[in-house]
Amino acid sequence: TTAARAPLSGYHEFVLPSTLLTKVKTFSVAQNTTSYATLLTAFKLMLAQHAHMNDICIGTPVAGRENAQIRDLIGYFVNTVVIRTQLEGNPTVVELIERVKDSTLGAFANQDVPIERVLDALQLERNFSYPPVAQVGFSFINDQMAHITQKLGDINIEPLQFETVIAKYDLTLILIENTDVINATVEYNTDLFDASTIAHMMRHFVHLLEQCLEHSNWNINNLSMLTHDELCAATGADVLQTERIVPLTPMQTDLYLYQQLHPATRANQMGYHCELPFALDIDRLRQAFQILADNSTTLRTTIRSNRFAYGDIAWQCIARPSPIALEFADLSSRTLSDDQLTSYVHEFIYRPYKLEGEPPVRYNITKLGDASYVAIVGM
Repeated sequence: TTAARAPLSGYHEFVLPSTLLTKVKTFSVAQNTTSYATLLTAFKLMLAQHAHMNDICIGTPVAGRENAQIRDLIGYFVNTVVIRTQLEGNPTVVELIERVKDSTLGAFANQDVPIERVLDALQLERNFSYPPVAQVGFSFINDQMAHITQKLGDINIEPLQFETVIAKYDLTLILIENTDVINATVEYNTDLFDASTIAHMMRHFVHLLEQCLEHSNWNINNLSMLTHDELCAATGADVLQTERIVPLTPMQTDLYLYQQLHPATRANQMGYHCELPFALDIDRLRQAFQILADNSTTLRTTIRSNRFAYGDIAWQCIARPSPIALEFADLSSRTLSDDQLTSYVHEFIYRPYKLEGEPPVRYNITKLGDASYVAIVGM
């Protein structure tokens, strides 16, 4: 965010359809967990990717009636617990759900401890402009709780819907299961977020949830909150010419950052050359290079920066097979010594290279004579 905190509330509503709710329930049973843990995991993943953080704390309300002495009393005993999950180590989706499940059970086991006592024990520096420990809230009300209707003599009891003017958290996601769908409401601080940002974030939440359900054995770093079209918009890649967009590897991230700091560097370049002492069919060699590139995603991959304020710093953009650029030079009118040829090859390979957006591999055929050529590949 770019604004100072203020407590005014805004609201955004959307619906998780019945097909997705069914998948959540089926998946949760298969993983021996609850719909709550599955939904909370996807929500935390979305927050982690937006905030670029691996330590996510979320506040959630609890009934506060675990003590048998107050269970039947009329009154307000709701407490808040903070569920902290650390995402470091690039766990799989299943492993992350287990972390969320464990931390949730641990927090609920101590729900009778007032949150004020916890805050006093932590001795945190307090700021009246935002809540301590957790600035994001999450609540899930299942189908049984959502349809509570009771009678007290001749009095009918039913829950009332109401809106608050002051946001308790910077952002709160409230999910209410209603027969065959989940009705979702986001309460947010209007001085921190605008409506379009919240709408984007919730689309990212749903997209991540779908990926978690479909690819539960994937490591979380392989999950993107952005759709293919959004990734193309973020990187400036052509939607039709891009096969897929995936995260950078740790080595690629290091290379990208180093190149951004040292744009004229030649340190991370390499290449090969081969002298060919015979007449050469250029077209057939071009076809060979083309087949090699078409069958290797590495040779069709470029690195592109992220234009958006959220998401990874850059991505690998894997292009669909297309004609390669084969450079051709004719130096047959010159006589090059071995040192001159070596210098020529090195000049082609080791030159300031803009990593972002340029083809990762450059191909060159240089004619030295009627029956003498040199093939150079730089990367």
